[in-house]
Amino acid sequence: PLLEPSIIDYNAVMKLWGLNHQPHKAAALLDELWTKHVEQQQQQRKRRKDQDEFILQPDAVSYNTVLAGFSRDRSVEGAIAAAEVLEKMEDRYKHYKTSAVKPTNSAYRICMSAWIASQDPSADVKVEDLLNRYKGSIDSSNDGNNKRNLPAMYNYAIKACVDSAKYHHSKRTKKDAKASVHRGIRLFTELLELGGEPDHSTFAHMFLLCGRMEDDAKNQRALLLKTMSECQKRGHLSSFSLGTFRRVAPAMVAQHALKVPQDKIPNLKVQDLPLEW
Repeated sequence: PLLEPSIIDYNAVMKLWGLNHQPHKAAALLDELWTKHVEQQQQQRKRRKDQDEFILQPDAVSYNTVLAGFSRDRSVEGAIAAAEVLEKMEDRYKHYKTSAVKPTNSAYRICMSAWIASQDPSADVKVEDLLNRYKGSIDSSNDGNNKRNLPAMYNYAIKACVDSAKYHHSKRTKKDAKASVHRGIRLFTELLELGGEPDHSTFAHMFLLCGRMEDDAKNQRALLLKTMSECQKRGHLSSFSLGTFRRVAPAMVAQHALKVPQDKIPNLKVQDLPLEW
């Protein structure tokens, strides 16, 4: 007798379609599998069979595979399609309470990446919405593992703010650029208040947001110094974060924060900093 394909087989097919830039085919197969799964469940109930009877069911890997395919598009259309897949995943989990389709950290992260890669001007708003939905999902489940992933999720959201601010700045839409900068700063503050631990890239993104505050020199200086102090205190000064700080901080601010002569700042490396660092 012919063997029925397993979900592993279906996931492999969906992955190949994603790699071949045909994520819509993968999404169509995923919907087909879900419909088949629901129908099989209904038939099982009518026959009153034991729950041990095998029923083919899409799992988190299935959804993440389709999401990754759309994320590779690096387009607004791809990000919208990925968002629709994640919404289906959320709705199906909410309605059926099937643990196999519970949205994972990876699902939200891939969808965030899709929006960031799309270069959509409002990507920061979309990514913050995803962050809040992710937080809602872990609050309801009290999942400690997912809570440990919060800092990385915040980092994605802050990165989206950096990119959106850069876009609005290039288009000279100062109001929108300012909104993106303030959103990123608010998210960073929120992360610290939640007891999360930012990493060196989070601090680098914060320095980039500070760099977009040219019209508010006083607050820019204060925030740069405060953020660098926090970076030093937490031990996250790296070549990346230091290089970003050097690039965006005014010379006097950099000298005050790093406690080195101005002429050494352009080529300064982590190992060149004073011992107290």
